[in-house]
Amino acid sequence: MSATVRPARASDADRLHALQSVLAEPAPALLSAALAATTETPAEHAGDPVVSTADSFVLLVSVTDSGRVVGYVLAIAGRETHIAELVVDAEYRRQGRGRALLDAAIEQGPSPVSVHVAVDNDAARQLYESAGFMTVADADEQFEETDGRTLRYEPERED
Repeated sequence: MSATVRPARASDADRLHALQSVLAEPAPALLSAALAATTETPAEHAGDPVVSTADSFVLLVSVTDSGRVVGYVLAIAGRETHIAELVVDAEYRRQGRGRALLDAAIEQGPSPVSVHVAVDNDAARQLYESAGFMTVADADEQFEETDGRTLRYEPERED
């Protein structure tokens, strides 16, 4: 299994919306905005997607060897990066795909990186903590149905 990560393409929209539907508290308008900012490159670079630099979205997908989209990460980049959504199809979990998406998002966006996680989402908390995220605050207002925490990742500074 290889956890290939690539930028999302407009043609991935249906699959991304299907994946988003399994999230407890999805943000369809945010995903739609990120997809709208995704453009295909000119014909001489066909198949090499880019995300508009005018927009602050990082939208990356995990694909199987056959090219099937099985996960995505949606982040908002500004002075720091915020992970808004990260989901992997249940059939493809525990294969390093979530971590590969997270690592790619960290590399793409400015540091530090934050995320809000429901306290009862043990798998997500473990993923973020294994990548070096630390709990910095309660984020109960971010969730309608449960309590939450804000986690933050700050890369080590090189001297």
